[in-house]
Amino acid sequence: SETDASPALSTDRRVPWWLTLLKPKVGIPLAILLVLAAIPLAYRSWRISSLPPIDEPFDVEAFCSVTIPDKENAAVEYREAFDLFVEFPNPSPHWNSHRDMVKGDWTDAPPALVAWGRSNDHAFDIWLKGTVKPKAMFVQRSDVDFASIDYTYKARRIARFAMLRSGRHLRDGNTTDAWKILHAAFRFSRHVGQNGIVQERWAGIAILSMVCEGLLSWAHHPNTTADNLDHAIDVLSRDFASMTSPFSETLKHEYLASQNCLRTLGQDSWVFTESSVVDSVLIFVLGEPEYSETLLKLVLDNQLAGVDAATLKRPSLVAGNDSIFDLPALPGKRISGVELAALQIKNSAIGAQAGFPLMETSLFALKFEQICQSAIVALLSIESHVRRHGQFPSSLEEFPKSFAAGLFTDPFHASAGNLIYRANGDFAVVYSLSADGIDDGHDVAPPDDKQQNSWSQLRHKDRLSLEGYRIPLWRPTAKVSTDAYNVPALPDNVQD
Repeated sequence: SETDASPALSTDRRVPWWLTLLKPKVGIPLAILLVLAAIPLAYRSWRISSLPPIDEPFDVEAFCSVTIPDKENAAVEYREAFDLFVEFPNPSPHWNSHRDMVKGDWTDAPPALVAWGRSNDHAFDIWLKGTVKPKAMFVQRSDVDFASIDYTYKARRIARFAMLRSGRHLRDGNTTDAWKILHAAFRFSRHVGQNGIVQERWAGIAILSMVCEGLLSWAHHPNTTADNLDHAIDVLSRDFASMTSPFSETLKHEYLASQNCLRTLGQDSWVFTESSVVDSVLIFVLGEPEYSETLLKLVLDNQLAGVDAATLKRPSLVAGNDSIFDLPALPGKRISGVELAALQIKNSAIGAQAGFPLMETSLFALKFEQICQSAIVALLSIESHVRRHGQFPSSLEEFPKSFAAGLFTDPFHASAGNLIYRANGDFAVVYSLSADGIDDGHDVAPPDDKQQNSWSQLRHKDRLSLEGYRIPLWRPTAKVSTDAYNVPALPDNVQD
């Protein structure tokens, strides 16, 4: 009967759950959500794949495997000296006020400064022992990061202390011990930044500039002989050549520091300055650190290909981008500099937050470093000539050995020319061209007939280039020789 059949016809048939998703009220919103979720993932994939693939731009494993044993590593003594070094009561004494003391004039030396010098005897002796060593590595290469420059403040302070102490020896006529300190400080300037990032390299250059001032005072002292000057030229030229790292090594350290920072995303890293969930999501959506890491490799590959080239052979920078060399593409490896610049590096997270090493700034650092060395060798040569002949040389070509070796090179000179040198009967000037390659035409004689009995600095109009120097004609005077501090001598193999 109909009554008996009704239970069978009304049997419950459950609808599969996935069919519910096909209902318009459910399926359409869900599809929209899936599309919205897929868009950032697609963008992330496209952004990463938009960069050409590239391997490590250098052998990172081999580079990081280089270590220096403690017995050869000057940083061991330097670190100990930094820890022991006592700061001057005034935390930031103005360096210009100390220049007279660097020159040997301690007439107006504050009593507190004299007492402070004695408080650092032990730290200074340890520091001197470090300068004897051939190399320095403050941080192992695999551990280098942007916080590894913490020592550079103390490094500059102890270098200033060394200049004051050498000036104290000059005051007492003790040019032998003054030279030992100056030579040690020169080697120290080469150690700082020898295995470090760009900022460490700059610190070493700043110390080199300080040492040049001390060397000029020593060179002009009446107790310094022509033989002393010739010896200094040979020693400083050799040390500069053997202890100054190629700038490519500085860039490799910068790369390692960048890579280490990319591994610490969200922890005050260089990609984002604050840690939050929002940052983490954004990092993932943008494809960081994969995108940044690939971009970093491309830029470094470009920079390494051009930075160590000789000045006249070095490629120009891409117009509008001071980080990239205008290099052609190479099959299977490097994209052209123009193509690389078109990737809008400065608009990326890695470019905006930390930036790549700016080549314009880095190349200026290289030029500044070279000018410091060229200027001091030129001035020592001139002083030696005056000791022997009683007058200034007519030109730098009167030093054929140094001239042929390129020891007077001015890297701001478009044709790799030499520093500018002019002299009259009483004064001589030595200086480089400005950063714009223009000769500022400094006067040989001091302005307004001012008396000058030691070197003085010249300043370029643009204030970007290294200052030049004016020196008076050296004339024999009564010599004074007294005992001063006992300074540990450098071993013969370093001293000579």
